[in-house]
Amino acid sequence: MLAWGHRGTAFILSLQALPDGTRRGQSPLPPVFVFVLFTTAAFVLQQLSVQESLPIDNGVTYVKAIVMLHIGITALLGVALLRERISADLLLSNTIALSAGLALIASVG
Repeated sequence: MLAWGHRGTAFILSLQALPDGTRRGQSPLPPVFVFVLFTTAAFVLQQLSVQESLPIDNGVTYVKAIVMLHIGITALLGVALLRERISADLLLSNTIALSAGLALIASVG
């Protein structure tokens, strides 16, 4: 079981019966490390996209709208392809993100 600290750092509380199949004595940190790398890469690429879109009219708005839309699309793919369970939190956050992304696109288009 993992618990997240105040800075997003994973602290290993127990290595018994981890959902990803990790057994006692094995470290679950490599998947967390890969997640951190992907998250960092996504953030850097988003910032580069914003920088490149500055000369385009409403370019930053479009980049931010695409980011908001991809969150919901990614969650839908997770449910459809990976059979993830839908929680009320996931449904609410994705509905808000999709609505905000569509509203941004509608407001500048």
